[in-house]
Amino acid sequence: MFSYDRANLLPNSANANVWRPTWLRSEYVSSRQVYRHLPILGHQMKTRLLDATEFKTTFAVPMRDVLATATSVIDIWPYVAAIPTDELLAHKIVDGCVEHVYRNGNDTFDHVLVVTKTKNVFLIVVVDLLRDTIFGHHLLDLSQEYGLVTCH
Repeated sequence: MFSYDRANLLPNSANANVWRPTWLRSEYVSSRQVYRHLPILGHQMKTRLLDATEFKTTFAVPMRDVLATATSVIDIWPYVAAIPTDELLAHKIVDGCVEHVYRNGNDTFDHVLVVTKTKNVFLIVVVDLLRDTIFGHHLLDLSQEYGLVTCH
C-alpha cells in the first residue's frame, strides 16, 4: 500500500520549496494497483457498468475507427484501474493496450476497445464526447455476441 505524506516526500533539487513524491516499492506494481489506491480529487473514482441496452444506445452508423486520428483524448487508465475486478468476469486487462477507438456517426461517443488477455474479449470504455467525460464501460465478448469460433 502506498502512503503519501511529508515523511515520503523529498525536496525537488531544482527548487527546495517544491515537493515531489518518492514512490518506494520492493516489487513491480501495475497501474491498476497504483490508481486504485490514489485519491482522485479526494474522492473514489466512480465507474458505471453499462448493460447491453445502454451500451447499444451509444451506437450510431457509421461507426468508424478513429484510433490514428482522434483528438481531445481523455486518459481512460485511471477509470479502467478503478473498475471492480468482479465486473471483468475473471478477464485480465492488458495495461496500456488499446486495439481500436470507434466513433459513432453522430460524433457523440467513442468506444475505446481495451485489450484483455482473453481472445475476442474487450473492455469497452465509452467516452461521451459532448460532455468530455467517460460515460461507462461494457465487457464485450465477440465470440459470445457474434458466435465466433475460437481455435486453440
